[in-house]
Amino acid sequence: GISFTTPPFQSVPVWDVSAGVASRTLVSGCTVPGPAFQFSNSNAKGTGYLSVMSFRATSAMPENTTLVFELPAATHSTSAVSMGLMVTVCPTDADRAAKASSCVSANITAAVSRGVSLGNGLGVIKLTMTLPIGTSVDYDQVVDLFNIGATSSGFLHRSTSGPFGLYRLYAFVGVSALDNSTGIEPEYCYAGNLHPYVLQENVAYPLSNKLVISHKQVGAVSSLFFTGFTLAIPLVPDALVRVYFPPDFDLENITLTGPGFVIDQGSVFSAPAAAPILTPPATMDTVDRPAVQIRVTTGTSLSFTLNKIRNPYYALGYPPDLYSAPPLLIRTVAVSGSAMESIIYPVVIVPVTLDDFTLRQIDRSAASVVAVEFTFALSQIFTVASELHIRLPAGVLADRPSGGFQVTSEVGVLLSENAYIGGGGFAVANRTADVSSVSSWFAAPFMCSKGNSYCSDANDGRAQSSTCAEAGSLCVSAPSVYAQTYLVLTRTTRVVQGVFFVPSNQNATHGYTCAVTQQPVSQLPGALVQPAGCPIDGSVFNTSASLDYIESPQDVGAARILKFVLTGLRNPVRYGEVPVNFD
Repeated sequence: GISFTTPPFQSVPVWDVSAGVASRTLVSGCTVPGPAFQFSNSNAKGTGYLSVMSFRATSAMPENTTLVFELPAATHSTSAVSMGLMVTVCPTDADRAAKASSCVSANITAAVSRGVSLGNGLGVIKLTMTLPIGTSVDYDQVVDLFNIGATSSGFLHRSTSGPFGLYRLYAFVGVSALDNSTGIEPEYCYAGNLHPYVLQENVAYPLSNKLVISHKQVGAVSSLFFTGFTLAIPLVPDALVRVYFPPDFDLENITLTGPGFVIDQGSVFSAPAAAPILTPPATMDTVDRPAVQIRVTTGTSLSFTLNKIRNPYYALGYPPDLYSAPPLLIRTVAVSGSAMESIIYPVVIVPVTLDDFTLRQIDRSAASVVAVEFTFALSQIFTVASELHIRLPAGVLADRPSGGFQVTSEVGVLLSENAYIGGGGFAVANRTADVSSVSSWFAAPFMCSKGNSYCSDANDGRAQSSTCAEAGSLCVSAPSVYAQTYLVLTRTTRVVQGVFFVPSNQNATHGYTCAVTQQPVSQLPGALVQPAGCPIDGSVFNTSASLDYIESPQDVGAARILKFVLTGLRNPVRYGEVPVNFD
């Protein structure tokens, strides 16, 4: 005789229900094979309900047809004994897309039970529901089931991330089997392609007094304090805590203090650079991130300290150049290897305050174009690739944008006889700070209430800031604001004069003239310049001469004093105005 197999359900265009069932729209570009469904929450240890489940019937389904949906018990649990939902059947796909009045909807209830799947023999949660009187489904028609479990306790997902597992949907009427789809893997459409749904690890953003970096200055040796952060998914012995730092943190000497946790031997993921990286990478997302793996022995919450961390030698999250570095990421990992929870902490590394800073401005007439002399001692090495950023006072609020200092087209750097910048010159350019939607003016970073140093947070929730050295000093918002446009000084070569030794252009013994007509190349004052093709022995027959030569910038060590004059700035236009500070 002839035997027939039970056909599977067919593929179906899926709904986007992110804005709610009433505002749903169909996702264009691809269809999900077989039944399609999605949960309202897809986080590990999250609680959610089935926002929608859709399928196209292969067989005709009369009223009173029973539908059974099996969910893997290893992924979900529920305390509900029944779940409400809405079933909708539309005559055509066009009616469905238009949510036309010809579509028939009814509220029904699914009974919840537990058992073993006939498809794979694993434990399942079963949702059993029946098409109501007056609702039948023709072959090739689409059925939508909305908000399954939305009014009950819903489903609690397992505590680890990864694939959801396998599901099954089948239909029968009486003793007659209709459609049956086994081994369903939940998928969704994005940019025209199918992607598997996965449980995401729980993500938390801790308060500043639960996760603290101190100290926060560039190049400083710092510690990362976990002060008893309570996790949504408690830790167990042999679970892992992986801490991913932004690029250019040096973890070579990292240590851990605190009971219940140990650093895995050899678990620092990336070795430190041979020399400190002094400038941020052009694109942060292409740079390896240093990380450390910590093993749990007895701890259940994050309560330990990582010590001897070397901060990057450049600032992060510091205006006006808010380098979009990846945040500090702490990820907890189950013994099975699946991620459980992620903690996101935006890291701010602040510059070291310049020492012995003086600013001198002789002409203080309102609206005059003036020169301002800068003198300061370096706290860090000033490399050839380094830049100087000068932020200008924005002026009094009522007078902006004309109230503060303005940059004219004649802006430049003057290097007087007693100036020192380590050789070469400065090219000056305007740059505009990205202040997003805050305003066209941006505030200074936080500053210590005592002294004149920067800090990076609202006091870390303690009586004294972790970044302020002075006793009782709080980290408070600075009163200054700066114009959106600021100046960037880039190091460059310059042409200057120096005294060199050259062959004499009058020499009776040889009868030659060997005039030097070109700039010396890669030579410094005091060197002998011997023109090409000149036979005179310049070591004997020479004289001195002042020649133009190309002076290149050199690295300047810490503690050296830089001095230069910035020209082409226009004073505030209002007489008597105090425009606050340069930075």
